[in-house]
Amino acid sequence: AYFSLIHHHEIKGWKCHTMMCMNLVVPSGDVKFVFYDQLANQFTEVIIGDSNYQRITVHPNIWFAFQGRSEATSIVLNIADIPHDPTESLKKELNDFQYEW
Repeated sequence: AYFSLIHHHEIKGWKCHTMMCMNLVVPSGDVKFVFYDQLANQFTEVIIGDSNYQRITVHPNIWFAFQGRSEATSIVLNIADIPHDPTESLKKELNDFQYEW
């Protein structure tokens, strides 16, 4: 399990795991997740947390970024199916994808 903190309006991303399957939960706050499927050339948005408590499962090879939506700092929990390995993920700058935050 891995935790990440995100502040109000802060944006983290873009990242793509090549092997890891993630299970994302926001136990405190609200976070907007944006996923980009390159094969379908499609963005998907989901807000989870206090206002919409659920789990998001993200399979490998999906690009994602996320934004804090609560006034207070939000907590993101990733329950991963493999141990963290910094060499198995790819990163891009926020402006590398044409998405309007």
